[in-house]
Amino acid sequence: MDTKLKADIAELAVTQELLRRGFKVLKPIGDRLASDLALDNGEGLIIALTII
Repeated sequence: MDTKLKADIAELAVTQELLRRGFKVLKPIGDRLASDLALDNGEGLIIALTII
């Protein structure tokens, strides 16, 4: 299993868990950004996440 595939699997697992816990998850287009995901708290706060 290559590194990119491992990263994709980890990102999907984190996304699934966040959705299960009721978070609103935003996914940027492409993989050139510093963040992998963002969370919207529904009150105007966006939190950027990087999966390592």
